[in-house]
Formats: sequence, C-alpha cells, structure tokens
Amino acid sequence: MGHFYDINGNPRYEAGLKQAREENLLPSVTTIDKVISNEGINQYLINQAIDSALTLPKLETESLDDFKKRVKVDMKQHSRKAAVFGNVVHKLLERWVSGKPLFFKGNRTDVWIAFNSAKSHLETLDLTFSLTEKVLVNKSMGYAGKADLINLDVIIDYKTQWIDNPGMLKSGKGEKKAKVNFYDSWCRQLAALKNTPFFTSNKVSPICESLVISSNPDYPGVWRKVWTDEELDSAFECFISARVIYKELYNL
Repeated sequence: MGHFYDINGNPRYEAGLKQAREENLLPSVTTIDKVISNEGINQYLINQAIDSALTLPKLETESLDDFKKRVKVDMKQHSRKAAVFGNVVHKLLERWVSGKPLFFKGNRTDVWIAFNSAKSHLETLDLTFSLTEKVLVNKSMGYAGKADLINLDVIIDYKTQWIDNPGMLKSGKGEKKAKVNFYDSWCRQLAALKNTPFFTSNKVSPICESLVISSNPDYPGVWRKVWTDEELDSAFECFISARVIYKELYNL
C-alpha cells in the first residue's frame, strides 16, 4: 500500500495501512501520487509486456494461459532489474556527495558509466552544504518525501532511463535528438517537497530539477529539466487534490 514515515521523518517502510492508521503515520509523496493515473508508467508497462511477448517463444505444449503467466514473470524481471540499476546509481551518488567510499557488489561497467555521467554534471554545481536522501515532512498537510539531493537553493531528483541512440538523419540535416521522457508526476513530487517547512520556513524558493541519467552504456549522458514556477504551482495544486482523494480512499 505504499511507504510511510512517522511525524519526525523516520521511515516506516514495514508498516501496512492498518498500522499506519493506528500510529498516525504519514504517507509518502509517491504513495499519494499513485491515486493519479501515470500515463508514462502505463505506457512503459504496456511496452514491456509487448516486448516480453515478442521475445519469448511459445512452447508447443504450452497453453495460452501458461504462456501469459511466463510473459508476466519475464516482464516483472525486466522491471525489477531496471529498478535495481536505478537504486545502485542513486546509492553511489549519495555516497559520493556525502564523501563516503564508493563501492557496490558486482562488476557492472554500465553502473559506473551512468554514475560518472551524473557525477560530471553535479561537479558543475555548488554542492556545499548539500544533503542527500533527506526526508522532508509537511505535518500540516500530512505527507513526507525523500529528496535525492537538496540545499536551500535546489532540489534535484535523479531518474535513470534507457535512452536509445538516435543516430543520424538520412537527410544529412543533423543529428536526431534523443528521446527523453519527463513526466508530470516528477513535477508533482518536486512541488510537494518544495512546499515543506525546510524551504517555506526559510522563505526560499529552490530550483527544482529532474535529472535523467541514461542507463544505456552505449549512449551515456544526462538530460535535465528545470521546472518553471508556473509548472510547479500547477503541479502542487494537483498534488493537494491527490492528498484529499487519498484521505477519502484510505482514511489516512
């Protein structure tokens, strides 16, 4: 049913909905946002299901229902691998910003390629007094969320994404642009984090940036989107509405 925090921002990931109600825990920003249909995720899941169905050979003795089950398993495995990859890159960036040793189990050059792409971008910023994986709490509105990297000037949210090499146009008019997806849900998450006392009590308005990190080792790089104030204000209104709906649905 999602992730929860206590009022002091301590993670309570083991808690279920019943326990969250009993202890007045706060739902996470992403948990609340799930009441809004995410077209990007929906399309990703549909495409992943199609890919699995096309690449898995149907066995001669296999029923259609059994084949469907195998497709679902294969689809989940691909999604899980992508999630693990993203978590490892996040962790490496967290350790680097915090000045901790960099290591992880396994020998994955694709992880290091993605990490170094993001690191090169972050090195161009003033990261003095930056915090990583900081939990921000809005007690009055009843939510909490974790920021990948913040200081009083900026909130950066890392996202890993497979970026295909666009190649060259046959017409010779120049390079095609890489197709990078920036989703409205990302803006809502950043807007919710921006509207917490960490920033509002200091009367600051941080830059909110989504940083897409390519997980394709053959086409590395980062793409950033700085959301405008108008986009963030609109997104926060949507998030507030989602909070109301979540309260009605789950009584929390």
